[in-house]
Amino acid sequence: MALSLTRGDLVTYARDNHFSQIDSTATRLFQRAVEHGLKLVSRERYWSFMQDDTQIITIVPVTGSGSPQSVTQAVASTTADFTLLTALPTNITGGAYTTFLEVNGEANWREIVTRTDDDTLVCRFAYAGSATVTGGSFVIAYPAYDLPLNFRRTRKLIDLQSRDTLRYIESDTMQWEHNEQAGTGTPCSFSVRQRRNDPTVYQLWLWPAPDTTVKSYQLLYWKDAGWYDTATPATNAWKREATADTDYVDWPPRMLDLLRQAILVSLYRENAPQKFGMAFETYMQMLSTAMQDDEVHGEVRTLSSGQRMSAPEWVLEP
Repeated sequence: MALSLTRGDLVTYARDNHFSQIDSTATRLFQRAVEHGLKLVSRERYWSFMQDDTQIITIVPVTGSGSPQSVTQAVASTTADFTLLTALPTNITGGAYTTFLEVNGEANWREIVTRTDDDTLVCRFAYAGSATVTGGSFVIAYPAYDLPLNFRRTRKLIDLQSRDTLRYIESDTMQWEHNEQAGTGTPCSFSVRQRRNDPTVYQLWLWPAPDTTVKSYQLLYWKDAGWYDTATPATNAWKREATADTDYVDWPPRMLDLLRQAILVSLYRENAPQKFGMAFETYMQMLSTAMQDDEVHGEVRTLSSGQRMSAPEWVLEP
């Protein structure tokens, strides 16, 4: 089944219920109302149709100990030079994950930021050891993996081999665990936090960092509502905001009336305050009914508390 409702359809609805100007200023007004309306209604609760999942497959660490696989690391330097049988993997940097270096079993991971060449890496922080390491052991680990752009909140993480769920811990605790007990092993805990210097991407962090046994995990999560560039679910790409009127909305047809009313609330709040009060009252009535309808879905009884997620005023700010 393909998607059918586009931003253009919603803009037309907003225009028909306000005034029929078609100049560029009015068009931007209607587009803002559509975006704000979708944010308003999607964040009222964890709707049953906003459940999603993704698969994470761990990456085997790169290790070396003694000749001919070793590392040279000077004190106060961010650069690590390797002696290797084969070149360092090209996926150490630039992929959908974050990698870290451990030298001589030190109780501290240092983030790798650059693969300079086949045998040289640059870390975010300088080596703080007491002496320069020559011919030392090393571990390059992959503890952090990027999550889909529509990720909002974790439900659970499942080990697909053992069918067990992993324990969730706070991101600060995760940081401490990696600094206090560096090394690799079978992950038993996880956390979620934003990628450093990129707040648009959330990452799944595993502790211990995955070892040589490749494992698959299924992360169950709630997603953000957004837009798709094509009508075909199997191949379309999700984005947080629409970039064209031909983009398709990430919203179920059975709740179209509620979305339309949220758009009117957003539109009137910005440009017709005399209509806002009545529009908002109608919206709240429709929202209450929609919440009750959504609550009767079997999956929601255990996965959603039905609580409001945020005050409407927060998402309506221009």
